[in-house]
Amino acid sequence: MSTISKTDATYVMGHSAGEEVRLQKLGQLLYPSTRYLFEKAGIVPGMKVLDVGSGAGDVTLLLAELVGPTGSIVGLDVYPAVLEVARVRVRAAGLNNITFIAGDIRNVSLDDHFDAVVGRNVLMYVADPAEVLRICADLLRPGGVMAFQEVEWSITERVDSMPSVAPLVQQAATWMIGGFRQARAEMQMGFKFPGIFLDAGLPLPQISLDGIAGTEADWVGYDFLADALCDILPKLREYGILAEDLDATTYIKRMREEIIQQHSLFPMFFMAGAWIRKA
Repeated sequence: MSTISKTDATYVMGHSAGEEVRLQKLGQLLYPSTRYLFEKAGIVPGMKVLDVGSGAGDVTLLLAELVGPTGSIVGLDVYPAVLEVARVRVRAAGLNNITFIAGDIRNVSLDDHFDAVVGRNVLMYVADPAEVLRICADLLRPGGVMAFQEVEWSITERVDSMPSVAPLVQQAATWMIGGFRQARAEMQMGFKFPGIFLDAGLPLPQISLDGIAGTEADWVGYDFLADALCDILPKLREYGILAEDLDATTYIKRMREEIIQQHSLFPMFFMAGAWIRKA
């Protein structure tokens, strides 16, 4: 999902040549949290699922594990190029129960009702999240499941400012969070989930909150953050958040050494999940 409406947030990460690699590393980081959310929400074998904002296919491939060969998945994203990456990954996995459609959930035509509709890091970019949830609910059969997961930036910002967090982590968090805020992304989606679901005419959702953090030297979070810093740099400069030159790889190497020396925790971000079952 991204900047279709004039009032949507800017997709601050941009679309670099290596975007799909960054997204796959993010998928590794979020896999346990997202899988837990979908299992709690009730996604089971045999379901037909719509993955909104499917990107490079990480959530789609996770869903394939849950629905099995008797289920099916439709991935939807506004960027055709990233869907080509997802198709390659699906073919490499030998799966034939997944299809991808290029389009925006707000104006694409989808024929069938689904057993579940899910999305990850989608709603924080759209101008009217309740509108998106209403549309998704209309695509659900009675008894169907809806589950969305979003970064809760306000908690991430508070935790990353704690004195026990390594200074270079604090600095990187200030840059990244500043970029998302300047791009008008929703910074408190987790806390706003209940009101947004009610505004969409849906019941109050069940909520989960997971922290994504690491301590080990080979944690994939370091590689992800290096890629993320590279991708967000043009916007950080455009917004006046970061003026000096930055070698992201060197910066992350220094950060890793700092965390190891201080026996510190690297809190990447916090993920809020919300789910309901349609009456």
